[in-house]
Amino acid sequence: MNGTDLQRITKEAERVAMSVDKSLREAAYNRAFDFLLKQSDFGNAQPANQRTSKSSSKAVEIKSESKDEVATLMQIDRTAYPEVLNASSFLDRSLHLLRIANNEYQIDGLKASQIAKVLTDNFRLGTTRQAVAKAIDSAGDKVNSVSVGKGTIYRIMARGESYLDNETEQESKQAKHTPSSRANGKSARTKKVQKIESTNTQESTSKKQRGRPGPKAALTALEAEGFFKTPKTISSIQTELELNQGYRYKSTELSPALVRMLRDKLISREKNSEGQYEYKSR
Repeated sequence: MNGTDLQRITKEAERVAMSVDKSLREAAYNRAFDFLLKQSDFGNAQPANQRTSKSSSKAVEIKSESKDEVATLMQIDRTAYPEVLNASSFLDRSLHLLRIANNEYQIDGLKASQIAKVLTDNFRLGTTRQAVAKAIDSAGDKVNSVSVGKGTIYRIMARGESYLDNETEQESKQAKHTPSSRANGKSARTKKVQKIESTNTQESTSKKQRGRPGPKAALTALEAEGFFKTPKTISSIQTELELNQGYRYKSTELSPALVRMLRDKLISREKNSEGQYEYKSR
């Protein structure tokens, strides 16, 4: 059996495990893996030394795959994802990273050790495998977990994405309504001036944001206008929407909408020389 066959068996066993209750997944994975292994030529009687050799090859393959995923995510430009840097908890940081990995790099699931390494070494947000695992284990239905061998792979679910979107919206509202300075000890005149300035600022902002379309609607309009005739990165899309249309969107708003457009066959995407996705009309 070659490495491709073993990878196929592993993925099929994972798929079977995901179809049962969470408490039974580890047992289901092990039984499915053993059954599929016996159906292949790898399950035939072999000398003990050969079995040991192939088991070692499996371990090396899995370890190599793990390193490849981390190496890919280490190429992320952390400045393009301020939501990770600004997140205040291990859970939020981990969920953001899981979403980026899935939407931008098609990596559907990471181990706690991988999340901790990318957050620490790339985003410079020091953490540990134990801290990440503890935070994610308390996430409930925001995350799906499946046991693979001695480790656990975590995948962000729809509830997790909704949670992140709601957190972003709440932070935006809080920032909008938080005074820029403390009013305690200020004179009545100073307070009045601040109120006038705040009102003017809010009116200016509301004029810009009034009637702002949803992310997918804005992107669909750009596609219809021919904006995606040439490949565009998320940052260039943000610039177009802000400068030429007066609408400001975060990358966390645009990324899920772009993925939906991919699935609707409206656009396609390819990685550029810097490892970033570029989106183009089909």
